[in-house]
Amino acid sequence: MRILMVGMFMWLIPAVVAQENPWKERVADAVAGAQGACSEALDVCWRADAWQEAVSLAKRAEPLAKTDAERAAIARAYWRSGRYKDAERVAAMISKDTRDRLALRVLLLIASARDGREATLELARRLESIGLQDATDFALVATVRLAENELKGIADLARQILKHANADNGYPESMLMETAEGLPEFLAGAGERPLNHVVSYGEVPMPPVPMFNLPYVDATINGHGPYRFIVDTGGSVTFSIDREVAEEAGLKKLSGGSIRGVSGTQESAYMVLDDLRIGPIQLQRVMVTAFDFPDMMKGAIGGIIGTGIFHEGRMTMNFAEGRFALRESSAKPGPGVDVDVRIVSDSKLVALCGIGGHEGLALFDTGADAVALSQECLERVAVEQSGYTVSSSVAMGVGDGEGGGAITLNIAADLEIAGRKFEDMGVVGLSVLDDTLGPFIGAQCDLLVGMGIYREMKTLTVDFPRRKMWVDWR
Repeated sequence: MRILMVGMFMWLIPAVVAQENPWKERVADAVAGAQGACSEALDVCWRADAWQEAVSLAKRAEPLAKTDAERAAIARAYWRSGRYKDAERVAAMISKDTRDRLALRVLLLIASARDGREATLELARRLESIGLQDATDFALVATVRLAENELKGIADLARQILKHANADNGYPESMLMETAEGLPEFLAGAGERPLNHVVSYGEVPMPPVPMFNLPYVDATINGHGPYRFIVDTGGSVTFSIDREVAEEAGLKKLSGGSIRGVSGTQESAYMVLDDLRIGPIQLQRVMVTAFDFPDMMKGAIGGIIGTGIFHEGRMTMNFAEGRFALRESSAKPGPGVDVDVRIVSDSKLVALCGIGGHEGLALFDTGADAVALSQECLERVAVEQSGYTVSSSVAMGVGDGEGGGAITLNIAADLEIAGRKFEDMGVVGLSVLDDTLGPFIGAQCDLLVGMGIYREMKTLTVDFPRRKMWVDWR
């Protein structure tokens, strides 16, 4: 009976003749106009490095994206905001054989952080095949070549960065003029043989530096020493040493430049160290940055080892036993929790984390004693704070004390890192994460994981060639 009633009801609906809808013919142009406007707005936000506005726009633009270039602009906005999962999801929809310039840039950026050597170099070659056009193109390819020790012609690539860089083009070219300063002369002087080359592997003691509580190893440079060197995962692909130590070891300046730290900027010299020995561990032709250390640091250490110099192997920092090991890269899993790491920029280690119940991006930095949040994160995430702000020029760190930003003290936050929860963790707010580090590495970092977290670990293991990281908690 129910079916019959429904059928009767349908018969009662009057016949309707479909009318021509004049709005239908406007749809294609309207959608295309919206796509074009979104793409243009995303480009403006990118050049202004207005990443917060860009990610908001990317969310609205994503359903409209049809082309590789449109998807690449959206993925780039997500990546810059620290949302690398969203960036990779959108980038996966880009054509595998794309020849679009922006799409290749974004795919190369993602591959260099996540994938192996072959995939990264293939994308770099594809970008070169369509012709490198501006400073961003030259910088991307030079960075990949340097990381993979493909050094033939790299000095000329570095020259092209400076030749094409124009602050009027906005971000990132406004930064490339500073970051590439002295690089062509250094690379020309260093030659084309592999840099940061691991000759032998092994294990050594890694106690904390008195007063600073940062992990260090004893090492010799060109037979001089031993000196204490902090092991810094937040460092770089260079070995940073005090200028006086460089002079003692007879290192020769190949070029000059500048470096940025928590306390501002200062002049530096770029050199190549022929022989670095950390117990049985030996590296040859190590990239060196020499500058004047603060007096307080001079008395305690001779330099800082950026762990990116170990890019050919697997590094384990054992905090429980105070040991450092460098082994050959291996497919065998490391101990503890498998962390979905990305290795970005000059070998920075970043991974997703939880901050007050919100998702964020964490930078792992054994060279920092404090655990810190970005100022943007402090404003966005509700954390318990009754703190006060001071200039970071009062901090002990790299820089001349000018324009170093601000530090906010007396803050507590709930954190989740590599599967471990920390309630009411004492943190500081650090504006350099927003003003300097985020733009430099091209991804907004919300949390700086310093030694206050590492002391809860047994080990941290990083396999650089395989882009893998493990944390084993106490």
